[in-house]
Amino acid sequence: MNDPRVTGMPIWIVNLDIYPDGSDKRWGTGELDIPNMGKWDMTFVGWLSLQDGVTYEVKGHGKDDFSGMKAHWTYRKPIGDSLFTVNGYIVENN
Repeated sequence: MNDPRVTGMPIWIVNLDIYPDGSDKRWGTGELDIPNMGKWDMTFVGWLSLQDGVTYEVKGHGKDDFSGMKAHWTYRKPIGDSLFTVNGYIVENN
């Protein structure tokens, strides 16, 4: 991602339900620490569709210098692709 407020290495805790057809539902929490800036506490839900690939919807709540900020990211990886595309936004405190 190209915004320094969300550029870093997250830690994820992932739960997974796998269905008989090979699709799944995923959910959990994460943390993204941006040194000398702030931290994001995150929750997510995701799924694997055998037709569409993997999608995650992530909500972030800012801590430290990001306190009061909220963020949303959508991660997508179509079947056969090796990389995720990520789109998102940050809502800054007023």
